[in-house]
Amino acid sequence: MIFFSCKKNEPVIPAPPHTKIFLDKINLKGTLRLGTNFTAYWTGYSSSGYVTGFEISFDKINWHYTKSADSTFLFALPNGNDSTDITLYVRAIDNYGQKDPTPPKLVIPLKNSPPVATFDKVKPIPDSVWTIFSVDWTSHDPDGDSTIDSVFIKINNGHWYPLNPSINFVTIYPTNVSGIGTMNANVYKNQTPVLLSNQIDGLFLNGKNKLYIKAKDKGGAYSPIDSTGSFYVKNKSSDLLLINANSSLDPNTDPLKSIVGSVYGKYDYINYEENGQKYVPQYWDPTLDFLLALYNKVFIYTDGLTTNGKLVLESASNAITQYINKGGKLLVSIPLPVNMDPNSAIYNFSPADSISSSPGQARFYMDSLATPDPVNAAGYQPLENSTFILGFEPVYFKAGAKVMYTANIKRIGNWKGPNTICAKTVNTNGQTNQIFWAIDLSLLNGKPSALNDLFNKMLLHEFNW
Repeated sequence: MIFFSCKKNEPVIPAPPHTKIFLDKINLKGTLRLGTNFTAYWTGYSSSGYVTGFEISFDKINWHYTKSADSTFLFALPNGNDSTDITLYVRAIDNYGQKDPTPPKLVIPLKNSPPVATFDKVKPIPDSVWTIFSVDWTSHDPDGDSTIDSVFIKINNGHWYPLNPSINFVTIYPTNVSGIGTMNANVYKNQTPVLLSNQIDGLFLNGKNKLYIKAKDKGGAYSPIDSTGSFYVKNKSSDLLLINANSSLDPNTDPLKSIVGSVYGKYDYINYEENGQKYVPQYWDPTLDFLLALYNKVFIYTDGLTTNGKLVLESASNAITQYINKGGKLLVSIPLPVNMDPNSAIYNFSPADSISSSPGQARFYMDSLATPDPVNAAGYQPLENSTFILGFEPVYFKAGAKVMYTANIKRIGNWKGPNTICAKTVNTNGQTNQIFWAIDLSLLNGKPSALNDLFNKMLLHEFNW
């Protein structure tokens, strides 16, 4: 566009715009430099029009248009370089399309900041784990998390195992779960597990282990190395797993443990404790899923112990459901609480349907009998209660469940409800895949020989397929 002056036919050329970067110098040098994440501000004005936008460049050759008067840049340093100088040019554009012919520049001294990678301290690996364990971590880079190139983990003196920075959770699964000593392990990413193609080395089964982690950014800087505490990884030694989640049963004197040993022989034993626990999976999914799948038979017994406000069996319900669906054989012993949630996850996997909401109380007196069903528990012996149980909760079982035992209960205050305390389920081939006891089996020891015979029949006959 051309304007004309007061003198006839004399053209007037509009003055080009002028640009200013708010900082014209950054007085930093040597190791005192900015991070690679930097925000710059600029302005422009025109004496004969108005500014409509800007162009920015880092080489005065390639220019990029913007209407904004500021921008945040994330600079990528050349690989292997921990510092560099970036020159920023900005030129204003006015409403005549004219551009500042002398754009200002700002030299930005940059230094790459190393990333950080740390294991989760809220959910640490327990002091002792059974064969399979999961771990998670966080990684961060002050220059922007997108600058993280890789995360590496290492077990003991093994090699560093590279991982995509988008991964922050893995499950370690030994290649020989019944082995002893140093071996490789499979690595699964995410809580919905996906097997990675490469194995990690350095895992020591039936011995102490330690995990290490570090991150590397695109500038080649590594984070400080973080590590877990030392933890013992046990191997699998039997096809039967016992999980003692009964806080009243000391693992040193556990009567159910002794009975199982006498009738079955070798077993693996996990002592789950709420406080000062020897074993609690830091993640129920998928750690417990993988663990249960190692065993042909699993016996879980609890006294109503809770974790994070849930009964242990409620927290474990997803893993238990998968275990049964994949052909596992499950034995459960749990006295259901009076205030049982009608939507409890225990009802999802078990033959139990509900408990009575009747006022009053059911009591199971000492020396009273639990009587076997003549059809579904043919050949089983009556069991004798060895204590006095107040607020006892027999169970309504689902249609299709096969009731095995009823209890000789005393109904107080006109209490109304069932007297059934044990039922089993069978698979499509008619084979028993779950036996569920709504009572603490350790209390049915009034006749020890009968309780021994019960476990013999359940573990060696009902589950003999």
